[in-house]
Amino acid sequence: ADLRAGAMDGTLYRLTGEALLTYQQSFRGQKYIQDASAGILIDDNAGAITTTYDVNDGITNMTGTLAEFGGMMEFIPSQDPGAASSTGNTITPQVVTLADLKNNFEDYESELVKIMSVAFTDAGANFSNGTVYETHVGNDTMGFRTTFFSVDYIGTPIPDSANVVAIPNSRNDGDYYTARDAADIELLIPQTASVTFMVNLAQQPGLDAGLGINLMGINGNWGLGDAMDDTDGDLVYELTMVLDTGDYEFKFRNGNDDNVGGLEWET
Repeated sequence: ADLRAGAMDGTLYRLTGEALLTYQQSFRGQKYIQDASAGILIDDNAGAITTTYDVNDGITNMTGTLAEFGGMMEFIPSQDPGAASSTGNTITPQVVTLADLKNNFEDYESELVKIMSVAFTDAGANFSNGTVYETHVGNDTMGFRTTFFSVDYIGTPIPDSANVVAIPNSRNDGDYYTARDAADIELLIPQTASVTFMVNLAQQPGLDAGLGINLMGINGNWGLGDAMDDTDGDLVYELTMVLDTGDYEFKFRNGNDDNVGGLEWET
């Protein structure tokens, strides 16, 4: 955090503590590092760092200057810091809400975070490079951007919802968050329940059910509907369906003609 508070005037800074590598890509020699207090992007387009590191390695004695590009704070290294000071570290992402990330972006920029129960508006399409996808948690929205090149989820289907580990990053056009790989996108399986719909025609004297009783509206089926059953002859028509949890609109209809005019309804 002290480094992020530094001046962008060419002052040479030396990172005295150990920072952990959370992500790297060949583009501009970029690396994301963080300690317990904050994260920062290393932009090494000049190739000052010659040592090869693995994600989760610790790095010390980092020297360089600060800059900003597209609203993103960058650390420009001036020399190679040498061999990793530790390896195989465990980096636990900080769990944040989408609202907190959006409203306090600078507190989390370049730091590994985890956002729970993210819903993707473009679910079913495939991820493409350099694209912003609208996501939301409740009424809070923010863009998920495929900022990193050649990650393994490009070309794969966008999920309906997921817990997402990501690195917040910014551009001139806004603030975003980006997963490092497919493992960072923990798919959420929709919860389902077995639901039995019942309508008691014994309470409807004089009603002729000879044309059948149908359940209308489930899964958008407002046409002929789904036929209900009264095999035991007790005049209680039933239909059991397995549905995703959520809200549904439905009606019971007497008859199976798709012209609903004149038919009797039970709601």
